[in-house]
Amino acid sequence: MHRSSPILRAIVDPLGSHVEVVDVEGALDPALRSELLALKAPQPIEFAPKQSFGAISASCNTVAPGDIQYFGGKAANYGLLRRSIPTNCPPAIAFSFDLWDAFLDQTLPGGTTLRAEIARRLAPYPNYPPDIISLRTTLGAIRDLFTHTARFSAAQQRAIIDALAVFNPNRKIRFRSSTNVEDSEHFTGAGLYDSFSGCLLDDLDGDTIGPSQCDPGEPDERGVFRALQKVYASFYNDDAFLERLRHGVEAAKVGMAVLVHHSFPDEEELANGVATLRYALTSTGTEITSGELVTQAGATSVTNPDGSAIPEVVTFDRTLIRTQRSSLVPLGGGYVMGWPGEYWAFMRLFTTVGDNFHQFYPAKKNFYLDFEYKKDANLGLVVKQVRQIPDPTTTNSTVGYLIDQPTTYGVLQGGYADVFANHRLKSILTLHTANMRLSDSNLVHGLYREATFEYVENGVRQSSSGPMNSWPGASNSIDGSRNYWTTGSGTNQRSWRLETQFPRAVTGSQPPVLTQQDFDQDSYSKFLTVSYAVPMPTPGGGTTNETIRLTPFPQLMPGALLQERTWKNTNVAVQTSFYLLQPRGVCICTAPLIRFDQTRITGLSSDPVVLTNYFSQTYDAGRHNWGEAFIFEPRLEPGLPQSTLAELRAANVQLLYVQTHDTNATFYVLGLDGKFRALP
Repeated sequence: MHRSSPILRAIVDPLGSHVEVVDVEGALDPALRSELLALKAPQPIEFAPKQSFGAISASCNTVAPGDIQYFGGKAANYGLLRRSIPTNCPPAIAFSFDLWDAFLDQTLPGGTTLRAEIARRLAPYPNYPPDIISLRTTLGAIRDLFTHTARFSAAQQRAIIDALAVFNPNRKIRFRSSTNVEDSEHFTGAGLYDSFSGCLLDDLDGDTIGPSQCDPGEPDERGVFRALQKVYASFYNDDAFLERLRHGVEAAKVGMAVLVHHSFPDEEELANGVATLRYALTSTGTEITSGELVTQAGATSVTNPDGSAIPEVVTFDRTLIRTQRSSLVPLGGGYVMGWPGEYWAFMRLFTTVGDNFHQFYPAKKNFYLDFEYKKDANLGLVVKQVRQIPDPTTTNSTVGYLIDQPTTYGVLQGGYADVFANHRLKSILTLHTANMRLSDSNLVHGLYREATFEYVENGVRQSSSGPMNSWPGASNSIDGSRNYWTTGSGTNQRSWRLETQFPRAVTGSQPPVLTQQDFDQDSYSKFLTVSYAVPMPTPGGGTTNETIRLTPFPQLMPGALLQERTWKNTNVAVQTSFYLLQPRGVCICTAPLIRFDQTRITGLSSDPVVLTNYFSQTYDAGRHNWGEAFIFEPRLEPGLPQSTLAELRAANVQLLYVQTHDTNATFYVLGLDGKFRALP
């Protein structure tokens, strides 16, 4: 086998994000390794090449989403806001690519144009990946050209000042990056470029001496030309250039336009947030079907968090539900904004924008929009940005690759099967998958290669191991989702079926490389079914088929819920302690068992029966863990005294079944004769 480096996977799910390293040393053949390396090749970005608008600026009242080639994505989309909700987004203008190109065409002191000088300095980096250390130095020097060497001409300055005449010169003006390779349907480019504020009076006062006339607390002047040039310089931010280089974007086709409106002073900002919403076309129009609003109190940024505060999260699925509180709102202090009125008010604004977006793109039946919004002390509810984001269910869809990550499974105890199925199918199953692409031709051989299976037969622990296709009666379905085998013989024969639900294709933020642990999320599960040659006893009669759900063998972690139960009847007393899994987030569900700590039973034998083993104790519960059931089978406990086992056999005791209702419990014994009897 070819020596392989570990695989690094970045995973995003509703509970957060994490990075995982998968060891594939010696596990990949050269062909599969080459296929996996090919996945790293970036896909070309679809974008509208910049074009000349014929003027350096325009009011955003006249700009539309289709004008991205003139004003970039952010400004073009802002035009949608002005058309849709003009009273809830400030007036704005946009500087076109015409101004950008004119700035690049200026002649520098050395005699070359700024455009030519940039091209010369970047010539050593035609391909990805470049020499990062050298490139960072080069890009820093290019940004310095924009901010300290290049200048707007006198004519350009007059034109810029004329365009900014619609704004109050005493207030800060915000200049926001708006390239044609961001905020589009195919690529968001979020966080790659920078925005800056400037004061028009600082450029009109005839000097360069501070303080700023828009902010006396700022000791130096902060003019609008300075702000514009800093936005232009951010076109060559390290990550921005690397992304364009990685995707093979032609430099001549892209540029920096600028969206301009008044700044939002921090002291006036009561809340800020981001909403990501899914829209669908219905018989009554465009409706929001799901999404979430992430909001923070005051000016603590949601889009550029510093990690010091947790934002509020409100999800939408026909109604609004808060799933996370803001750490900046005191306990008992309620919501970041007025609940629920202001949240619904924003949802109505977002719905209006979605309706207008669909008018521009009538062929889109389903789409996602991302909004930035604020609650301002003077302006009220403000929407400051909208952009379409790729549909995560359709973007970059590809058939996934499965990499072996050996995983040990046990029975999910609580919320799926009944306690007798949990107990009789109590097993430990360690699975090794194939390393392969999840194609039809590969799946005909099954998902799994090696396995170890520990189970119980007639009160005795048994095991099977090795290649699964070598086990008695082994086979698999042609789609790889089911494995079959048998154990025992005659009346003790059992026919087993392992069913694995798994995704074939991956999209959006899902990594293309999968492990079997990705099959253990809410959308996918593993199930183990057994068919018996003769019926197995149940309190209501008998059964020949039982199914349980498998779960990665649970580990005791901080936050586990320790539970203690004590029951007594006339002669028998049971004390048991066990741990339940603490649900994460807002969960209306049944907490499953992690493991038992210990069970102590008195009255069944002369000496107490103490159980600590996985196989000897079993749990199940109804919804919300109301109504619990327990099975305790002493003969499955390693190390139990032979004298105690002999005493239990003589008393015809195989197991004790405890059924609880509130604080009451009913005891049953299943005898070795296969019959149940109640204990008084």
